[in-house]
Amino acid sequence: MKRPMDSTATPPSTKVTRISADALAGQIDSLSAAVNAMLVQDDISQAVKLQFGVLLTTLHTCQHVIESLNNNANNNSAEEQERRRSLVIIGLPENSSALPSERVRQDQKVVSGILDELGVEAVPTTTYRMGRPDVHRASPRLVKVVLPASVHQHIALGGWKKERTRLRSLPNWGRLLIRPSLSREQLQAEYEQRQAKRNGMTNHPPNANIISTQLHELGRQMNQNFH
Repeated sequence: MKRPMDSTATPPSTKVTRISADALAGQIDSLSAAVNAMLVQDDISQAVKLQFGVLLTTLHTCQHVIESLNNNANNNSAEEQERRRSLVIIGLPENSSALPSERVRQDQKVVSGILDELGVEAVPTTTYRMGRPDVHRASPRLVKVVLPASVHQHIALGGWKKERTRLRSLPNWGRLLIRPSLSREQLQAEYEQRQAKRNGMTNHPPNANIISTQLHELGRQMNQNFH
């Protein structure tokens, strides 16, 4: 007596074989070479050669698409790795020096002092203001800080959670806010979530005005500055 077929089993003919993009590109190269070889044969009609020509064009298009997807995936991976070891500092006053190099040095000096307060034993690989200088800007530009490793980001955020009240009591740091570097999508989600919470609050905490100002500035810069 035959055993009944398991309705949940996947028939062999419907199983999907997953291959890497490089392997797929290699298969396309091989197929393209075979088509090219057939196109030079004399015993093939012009109509068939025309169809093979269309097939060859399609194969080349597929190959370009695969290469583009690979490049995008590599770029996204590199950006994500950088975000995991980066901080964004909000509310840090900008130096008024006319020399860009002096403004950069002052930012690096202040950021170094903040990292000391947070217990981070590392020198940032990059520190810079996000966006163009604008004397008419109501609040200072965000500061992007790229650290050597993701562990330094974790230490900094942990230190900020413990020390933020004390740090905000220091001169020029009253509006200071430190967060991890986020993607555009993460920024949008965070902003909408915080706006919803703020709109639903009836009793404002003591720092509500400061937080409100920071959220407004973050939302305004969100479409220009991210990572």
